[in-house]
Formats: sequence, structure tokens, C-alpha cells
Amino acid sequence: MATQEMESQYESIKRTLENEHPYDICKVGNKETGDDAIEMKKTDCATKIKRVDQPWKLLIKIILVVVIVSLVFSCISITVTVLMKTKNVVLTSCVLHNKTYSSYETIVFPLTITSDGISNIETFQTTGKFTCETPGFYMLSVFITSSTTDVRYKLMRNYEVISRVYMIVNTKEMHDFRTGSATVTVKLAVDDTLYVKSSNLNVRPSSESCLTIVKVG
Repeated sequence: MATQEMESQYESIKRTLENEHPYDICKVGNKETGDDAIEMKKTDCATKIKRVDQPWKLLIKIILVVVIVSLVFSCISITVTVLMKTKNVVLTSCVLHNKTYSSYETIVFPLTITSDGISNIETFQTTGKFTCETPGFYMLSVFITSSTTDVRYKLMRNYEVISRVYMIVNTKEMHDFRTGSATVTVKLAVDDTLYVKSSNLNVRPSSESCLTIVKVG
């Protein structure tokens, strides 16, 4: 009878403590009296009662995990952005053959002297258009030698004219050439283009007509 009362008392206290106290409940025996007893221990119980975290505790854990993951991705994004901004982009390329360009035709510079940080260099050599892969500030410098009487060409960013060059050449002499140049600094986004557009222009080849693009910031 005493044993049943002790069992009932144990079950009652266990249910109460499960709801109110963050302890493990253990049932232990008394060797001297032979009676059962109730003992609360924080650790190393013979029979442990598994506690279930309350919903708000679980919610806090989820929030912490989300915050930590967000911070990690933010750090990765910042690192990638910094690396992209500090990436070197350099290009110097020249005209390969003597050629007369018609109005609004893009001048091509396929003879590349220096190139770094550009993966689409072949496209530039074919089309004459530099496509930005790393956003930032770029310096574009162009000089062109020609024997055309009225020399005109434009430096372009996408469809926008960012600089114009005019030259008057005296063609009475066979080897009467003039060189006109322009240098500008512009801000580019990814996929923006830089190129040179002619206007009925004869262009001298090799080191007499070249283009240079440098990322400066």
C-alpha cells in the first residue's frame, strides 16, 4: 500500500516538475528503509525525463540561425564587391592595317599590346567595342593618325558621345599626316561599352593609331 502511495506521489510530482522546473526527475531507492524516494537532479539521473523546449525557445534558436546565415552571406558579398573594385583592368590595342572608315563605322583595334582583367578580348579585337565586366571608373585615351582632309571621330559610351575630335589636314603633300587625340574618364556599369566611331576617316596602322583603357577606380 505504501509503495502504491509512493508511486502515485512520484507521478504527481513528476508531472508538476515537468511543467514548472527545468530539472530532470529521478526515482531512487533507499537501501536502509527499502522505501522509494523522489530526487531532483540536474544531471546523471538513473532514469531521465526528456524535456521538450518551449516554443519561444525554439523560435529564438531559429532567429539566431537566420541572423548568422545572413551575416555570413553579407560578409561574402562585401568581400566579392571589394575584390571586384580592386581588380586591375588594362587594355592597349592598335590599328593593324591602313584603312578608310565610312561615317558611323566603329574603328577596330585588333593589335593588342597589353591586356589584363579582360575575358572577352577577342570580341573587342573583332568589333572594336570594349564591354565592361567590372564596374567602376575608367580612363579612355585614343590617338589616331590620318591623312584625311577633314578628320572627325567620336568617343562613345554605349550610344552616348563622350568626346569629339576634329583635325584639319593639308593633303597637298603625299606624306602630310596629322594626329588627333582625346582622353576622358567615365563611370561604367557591367555591360556598358566603350568604342570609337569614325566619320569618313583614313586611319594609319600600328603604333600610329591606338586605344588605351584603364580602370582607375
